[in-house]
Amino acid sequence: MGALEHFEQRRDRWEFYQGFSSPSLNITVRFGCADFVAPCKRTGTPVFHFFLHKLCRAVLATPAFRLRWNGREVVEERGLHPSYTVNAADGQLNFAVFEFADDWSLFLKRSLEAKRTAEAAPRLQIDAPGVHDYLFCTCMPWFDFTSIQHPTDAGHNHTIPSFAIGKIQEKDGGLELPLSVQVHHGLVDGVHIREFLERLQREVAEGAARL
Repeated sequence: MGALEHFEQRRDRWEFYQGFSSPSLNITVRFGCADFVAPCKRTGTPVFHFFLHKLCRAVLATPAFRLRWNGREVVEERGLHPSYTVNAADGQLNFAVFEFADDWSLFLKRSLEAKRTAEAAPRLQIDAPGVHDYLFCTCMPWFDFTSIQHPTDAGHNHTIPSFAIGKIQEKDGGLELPLSVQVHHGLVDGVHIREFLERLQREVAEGAARL
């Protein structure tokens, strides 16, 4: 099923939840997957960037996650602009933003360039107006958290998926980490989050096997 066909089937749910002051659905799971840390370390591959690449691919492969509100209507996005948190030179938070590339080498190049730019920026970099294909991600490798609440303002676009990644731990021959998924409930239900997570597991396993 295509993303817009999915939307038409649940237009009444969209209209219902759009009337909520906070229409977000936020689920934090213990995400189990194949060990990607060991092959990343063996090949000198940055662990976070590897996982972010697979997360982006899983988002694009899940129709419900490609839908965005552009201020006038719900549209299907074919690309992504990942935006993730970094620590700037002064120790404060900043955002690294770049255009997604499916090609791993190009993705890593763009991501690392965006990271260096954000780390060196003297001021907070904020989202560009008119861009709706964002994907927000924060990584907190120190915490084995069980829930998280993302800050939003009155004009926040709740159709942009937000993710939070926590401490990675070994479990049963693989890995487990807390993963928070926040989406607009008018577009996404729990069953679609399950679809996304299953796709992410496959992306991680296949990507780790190729390293």
